[in-house]
Amino acid sequence: MGILLACWMAACGHAKQNKALPILGATQIVNGDVLHHRVAHFRLQNQDSLWVSYHDLRDKVYVANFFFASC
Repeated sequence: MGILLACWMAACGHAKQNKALPILGATQIVNGDVLHHRVAHFRLQNQDSLWVSYHDLRDKVYVANFFFASC
């Protein structure tokens, strides 16, 4: 599986791309520091019906993608 993935990445050129990630939302500069958009405070249930909030992820890097599915 690993060899297949490496071949696919090499064939598609993904291993050679050095593009910067897009920054969405407004960027501010405060006292020389660059501040990017932040996700608002949230509290949601996960797939195990446990509550997860922004406090649980404090001081960690995370990607937030909120969506609704009725299935």
